[in-house]
Amino acid sequence: MVKDKFKPTLRANQTINAIFHDSKWRDEKNSDLYDKDGLYRGIPYTHDYRSALREEILAKHTTSPELARSDWMRNLAQNSVSALAASRGTQVKAVEKQAKLDQSTADLIGKIFSVLRTYAFEYNHSIGWSELHITCSIPGFVTEVLRYNLLREASETVTYFRARLSTSTHSLVLRGRNQKIEAFVIPVSKSIGLTQTEKNFKPVATFTSNVQGNNVDWYMERQPLVDGHLELIGMELFSMLVATSNETLQTSPAAIPINRNVSTAAARVS
Repeated sequence: MVKDKFKPTLRANQTINAIFHDSKWRDEKNSDLYDKDGLYRGIPYTHDYRSALREEILAKHTTSPELARSDWMRNLAQNSVSALAASRGTQVKAVEKQAKLDQSTADLIGKIFSVLRTYAFEYNHSIGWSELHITCSIPGFVTEVLRYNLLREASETVTYFRARLSTSTHSLVLRGRNQKIEAFVIPVSKSIGLTQTEKNFKPVATFTSNVQGNNVDWYMERQPLVDGHLELIGMELFSMLVATSNETLQTSPAAIPINRNVSTAAARVS
């Protein structure tokens, strides 16, 4: 057990030795830095910056790789946030706040979608491959062009975080942007229009957010939203999609494309 405990240290020393030290460097002046097996022992604080960096890499490798990766990612993100702030002419805190809101928006849509997709799986087992079968489009960022210039280049765009569930007649759309998440039930034939179409429909549900320190709080109709509410919200939204699709199917059956499954097609052939 004792030997196993020190194996990572031995491998790390061998790696550092192979990467940073060659035979030319290992002369008489630096021979005291190597043990009898030629492995690198370590360096005093008096050596140059590269030597200090080697010592830091060695320490992180032998103690906590996760910590080293966390430090690397944090520094990388901080540099990118600073670059965004400079390009936008704003403060770093403003960029960090927007990033926090964006992530919270994506997380909430993801939670609601997860509830809805569970309902869809159960519902589809009962409804089969019919016109009322529900398909799910997983959440993701969608950027759409709102306006073009004379050269047909995009002059105005908008990005939403979106998710969708659809029958053959209607879609339940979740979209989030700028501290707001909205849900729409719209005809499938119009869903391709995205924002340009959705502006003609009233949201069936709206969620708004507010940043409080390091937390983002969500509200529905000015009431605080908690995870325990998501099940009820999901039921309500899913019911709206199914009820609207049922009604359309009953009132305008001729307008609905028939979705014949394999068994139906086989019955017709026979």
